[in-house]
Amino acid sequence: MPNRLLKAQSSLLGAYTKAGAHIEDFNTTERYNSMQKLAAIRTRLAQEGRSLPNHQLSSLESAVSSFSSKAGRLHIKATNDVQGVKDSFENLANVLSQIEQSL
Repeated sequence: MPNRLLKAQSSLLGAYTKAGAHIEDFNTTERYNSMQKLAAIRTRLAQEGRSLPNHQLSSLESAVSSFSSKAGRLHIKATNDVQGVKDSFENLANVLSQIEQSL
């Protein structure tokens, strides 16, 4: 599981960077803080020697994948769905908040 969390974190960082390059108001403190939650979750789990339950890990991977896909499509100009990217990130932020609250 640590590798899956690391992969999710890496994908998230790349997608966040792509989205921020194309959406003028995307790089807000609130969004950045939400993104940092994943790093905090990884650190806490590692320190406590615990892992995420599969259903939470799968939800996280799905949310990261969706956001990454939408941000990537925006980045290569295959779409101009800015609101879809924002909505996808908000879904991801909600998943991260739920995981954080369950720890």
